[in-house]
Amino acid sequence: VLVDTAPGSYEMDYAKLEEAVTERTKVIIPVDIGGVMCDYERIYEIVERKKGCFSPANEVQEAFGRIVVLEDAAHAFGAERAGKRCGETADFTGFSFHAVKNFTTAEGGALTWRDIPGFDNEWIYRQFMLLSLHGQDKDALAKSKPGAWEYDIVMTGYKCNMTDIMAGIGLAQMERYAGMLKRRRDILDVYEAALGGLPVELLSHDG
Repeated sequence: VLVDTAPGSYEMDYAKLEEAVTERTKVIIPVDIGGVMCDYERIYEIVERKKGCFSPANEVQEAFGRIVVLEDAAHAFGAERAGKRCGETADFTGFSFHAVKNFTTAEGGALTWRDIPGFDNEWIYRQFMLLSLHGQDKDALAKSKPGAWEYDIVMTGYKCNMTDIMAGIGLAQMERYAGMLKRRRDILDVYEAALGGLPVELLSHDG
């Protein structure tokens, strides 16, 4: 179910979001845009009000006991809102490291999550590992150990793992990312000062 943006805004219409939630709703996927995070405080207020109609379909959903919030943060790595960094607010957060993003590995991304009651983080990581590389039961680090090349395929899975070269590009940027982010902020300030008096609509990044 798609929820449109609010009039005069780049964020979803939160009133329409609440109207769209039914007993079939299992996850809400807000999309951050242009370095601006959605209003997750408001989204969680809606989730809380709708707990009564939530019907879990598996053990993970039962552990949450409510609709899961999965943040599409492809545009928001490094962003913050209401004092919280992107990746700290939603239950799961998906990042894109595509070539045009402000943090890039040329291609690839990352997924983060907050603790899930009753589930070990290692178990959650393993599920993502199996899904991301054709169901292989060892990740790249485990297979790099002496005598540990052998592995099993325990499910079909998908192919969405990052190469070592791409990871290296990301790690090198991570060391200087704070400076890169500040430089982008400085450039944004220049644009805002130059365009502020013109009939041009600007995104607010002051979260």
